[in-house]
Amino acid sequence: MVRIHNDTKIFAVLFSLSTVSFMLLVSRSIYSSTLNYWFLLWNLFLAWIPFFISVGIKVVKRKLIIIFTTFFWLLFFPNALYIVTDFIHLKVNHEMVPWFDIMMLFSFSISGIFLGFTSLRNIQTIWNKSFGKWWSRGLVAGSIILSGFGIYIGRFLRWNSWDILMNPFRLFYDISDRILHPHNHPRTVLVTMGFGAIYLLSYLLINLLREEEKGMKK
Repeated sequence: MVRIHNDTKIFAVLFSLSTVSFMLLVSRSIYSSTLNYWFLLWNLFLAWIPFFISVGIKVVKRKLIIIFTTFFWLLFFPNALYIVTDFIHLKVNHEMVPWFDIMMLFSFSISGIFLGFTSLRNIQTIWNKSFGKWWSRGLVAGSIILSGFGIYIGRFLRWNSWDILMNPFRLFYDISDRILHPHNHPRTVLVTMGFGAIYLLSYLLINLLREEEKGMKK
């Protein structure tokens, strides 16, 4: 009962964050009379997908289905952490004061990050119960590193999650080339390891703070 109540509160906060982001975007469009930055709404929608997948996995009992569904979750997980790279679109113009665009982009970014981390926490909890803590920890580390790579292929190579079905051979070539010949793609390594390290340490810090809070309540 307590767990269900806590999940409801988490969903409410995440939904509120997304609502604030949406309101900022609408306000910008009304003030500037443009539809610039509306791609953020699509990116935020994609960030919600891994969250809902992770919630759905909670009702799954069979380990084989958990593994398969986790793979499906992993395809969309980088979308949640990808939004922070949308700061690349920030530019000084006469449509809006820069601080408003910074606030709006930050709102979307933080919404995506927390959606991603919440979904990752759900997956970690499920794997910890089904396969043990070492498998769950390995999955967390691997997922975050892969998300760093996913951010690279999304931002720089412009691949999307669904391209694994729409254009699998070209996608496989681009991925395998960078894995087999990392020395030819230094930016790939830097972006992957950079974002991977930042997100892994951030997720670790959030969990440490959570454990400290539990300890204070005892």
